Amino acid sequence: KYAEYMRHINIPPRILKVLDTVSDNEVAESGLIVLGNICTSSISARNELLQTNLVPYILRAWSKDLTIDSLRTLCWLASSLCRGIPSPPLQQVQEIIFGFNSLLVCDEDVMLSIVMALYELTKDDYQVVNKILKLIKLKDLLDAAGNIDSTEIRRYCMAFLGNICAGGNSSVEHVLDCGGLEKFSETLEWHKDEREAVEEVCWAIGNAALGTSEHVGRVVSSGVVRMLCGVIGSSACWSVCVWSYLD
Repeated sequence: KYAEYMRHINIPPRILKVLDTVSDNEVAESGLIVLGNICTSSISARNELLQTNLVPYILRAWSKDLTIDSLRTLCWLASSLCRGIPSPPLQQVQEIIFGFNSLLVCDEDVMLSIVMALYELTKDDYQVVNKILKLIKLKDLLDAAGNIDSTEIRRYCMAFLGNICAGGNSSVEHVLDCGGLEKFSETLEWHKDEREAVEEVCWAIGNAALGTSEHVGRVVSSGVVRMLCGVIGSSACWSVCVWSYLD
């Protein structure tokens, strides 16, 4: 209710005006946290913020020499603008998605914000997948995420890949060409006891198996199917594994 009250008294434009002039990092970060809390309070709040100058401010701020704390806060806020049901129109957040390419650093909080945004943008509208693939450097994203030992980041990456593979043959091809099969194998090997991460890999493999016969051949020859055999015997998500086989 406090977020709604701040919207009612028109706080966001005032904070943005301050952010454009303030040089104190702590003050700026506090303002961004307030905007983030307002953004996550409701879809209507998110939509209102997308109509302000917040996105241009975020893009300008990313080009500056930021502390890691400020970078984390900015990425969390940018990610929040991309999330929620229904998803925002892609044209309102496409500059944010493209901007993520410059932030693929080995920081857990930053990477989690990025992969959560990408997953949510693609989970309900597979028609948007190919447009997003033109904005994000998928191989760089997977490499950066793979350098961080985080089951949560791994799970959202696998879920994002599963969404991509549901976008059609060209999307499946893109995942395979960017090293998706290697990431599936790594997840089954390193995170085989993490139910949610393994489930997302299984769904992704199942979606990839709906592609062309060439795609199916690449999946099978990669050895990832053999790895699923071990998962079926040791994981509680065996039913999802079986579904992947049936595809």
